[in-house]
Amino acid sequence: MHCDVRQLARAFERKRYAAFVLGGDIGGTNINFAIAGITKKRDVDLLATLHFKTSEHASLVKPITRALDEAKSRFGISPHWAAIGVAGAISDQNKPIRMTNAKLVIRRRELLAKTQLQKLRILNDFEIIGHAVNVPALQKGGIRAIRSVKGKHTKNAVKAIIGAGTGLGKSILLFDECHMAHVPIKSEGGHAEFPAQSAEELALLHFIKKRRSIKGPVEWEDLVSGRGIAGIYAYLRQKRKHIATVATKAIDSARAGKPALISLYRKKDRLCREAFELFASYYARCARNFALETLCYSGLYIAGGIAAKNSDLFLSRRFVEEFQASDTLAQELRKIPLFLITNYSQSLYGACFAAAL
Repeated sequence: MHCDVRQLARAFERKRYAAFVLGGDIGGTNINFAIAGITKKRDVDLLATLHFKTSEHASLVKPITRALDEAKSRFGISPHWAAIGVAGAISDQNKPIRMTNAKLVIRRRELLAKTQLQKLRILNDFEIIGHAVNVPALQKGGIRAIRSVKGKHTKNAVKAIIGAGTGLGKSILLFDECHMAHVPIKSEGGHAEFPAQSAEELALLHFIKKRRSIKGPVEWEDLVSGRGIAGIYAYLRQKRKHIATVATKAIDSARAGKPALISLYRKKDRLCREAFELFASYYARCARNFALETLCYSGLYIAGGIAAKNSDLFLSRRFVEEFQASDTLAQELRKIPLFLITNYSQSLYGACFAAAL
């Protein structure tokens, strides 16, 4: 069993913490865990992280046991509370959760019976990111303001998170006076139908449907995601019939990782730039619709690796103008602060915070 362990804390003061927890982010490629201390002010300090390959595991018993062993040997602590985030809808955390494109099956009762854990929460991956917004450490160094709002906005009003990666995730956060924190609500809004606004967009949707053999409606996730970037690029490539360049040759020949290559070349190649600008425009529209649905006056947070790695597009005036483009409610949209989450450990921070609730 391969495991990459990274110790983040060198000086360890036990008295600083009110509790110790385990947080996990379970994906189709990687299994990531963090050993964390929860301070008396409910901040999260990541003490160490562990990284496994999902393909090597049919159960989480061994990864969790290894994480607990590392906590004991490195820090002399025994976390008994844990929370993990899993991609996809979770209707009942006590039922087996099967990963797409992986042999891993997550069984909560098995994990509680075969490890030293006494409490385990299994949440949707975007619920976990929602919890991360409460973490002071993330607020200080892992979040950038896209657009601040002058004047006072209600601190305990609704927050919302949207993030594109492999798919498109959304979460609504309501303030809970019992926990004195914003608590996320499940959402699968990324699968809502994409509304075409022009003949050009209809042509794009028809291309996407044919390309991916989609029988039903094209969803927001089919455009605002990694595969969305690849689809938009492919549409422009066949429509514009650009002369082959270093970028187009590399992208056309790649069997995987096309979105990353399009991102890599977007400042050098006109077609890649056009594809990414169109993607960012759709992202802003999707964010605008979500903001109007939630009236998230405490902020709309943009998460996910695509936005963090291409932050200039999301920090631009063009993105903000598209976000607030509304004939009827532009004034309300201007009241909503916009933030970009740039810390790649956001999921682990959120999982650890959720474990302590």
